[in-house]
Amino acid sequence: MASIIWKEIGTVGKTRPEPPYIQRESFRSPHNLAVTAFIQVKQSLDVYETVLKSSCLTYYEMLRRDYKSKLPENLGERVLQSRKKKDRQRRQRLLETRATVLREEEKELWEGVTQELMSDEEDEPDGGERKTWLVKRPTFRSAELSTLCHQLQLCLESDSMYISTHTARVLNEELSERSPPLKMRNQRHYASLVNASPSSHPTSSSASQSMGSWLEMINQ
Repeated sequence: MASIIWKEIGTVGKTRPEPPYIQRESFRSPHNLAVTAFIQVKQSLDVYETVLKSSCLTYYEMLRRDYKSKLPENLGERVLQSRKKKDRQRRQRLLETRATVLREEEKELWEGVTQELMSDEEDEPDGGERKTWLVKRPTFRSAELSTLCHQLQLCLESDSMYISTHTARVLNEELSERSPPLKMRNQRHYASLVNASPSSHPTSSSASQSMGSWLEMINQ
């Protein structure tokens, strides 16, 4: 229903000399109120007036966000949001690719893993002729999941076709500064929750030594 109303709003600019909505003005400016009043779809679509106004407001807010994002003073924020979107896409690709080489016994731990738990892959500024990504592990990821990520990545990189078609990854000692997601589906995936459990605290020197065995793997 909203898409049909939006289509009707888009035709306003073709039937009136002014654009459908003036983004620099508020939704309740005289011009924008006139645009909303001009929409006649509520008769033909038999929709409630509140539904019509809500759809018009949503459409206006979409135009308004686009207008504000293009203002010179918002350039920095626009660049930041673009970078965050690219980072999310890379983590999602990493999540989906690793899932293709899961073994049956690894699927239980992998259940509920999201892109937030994957390492960041940042463009290396001085990577030479070949493009490379700097890999930074999230601080909140558990050792158990980090080990699994490492094993899955090794499995992927054992395939020469994968190596030739994917950007080279360089491990970085620096950790990602990202905050953990608000919703945590599986506490085994998060270091803070695992460490808070009494059963997870090491009780001997052998446990401490075992911790060191995965430190070389965590930046995957």
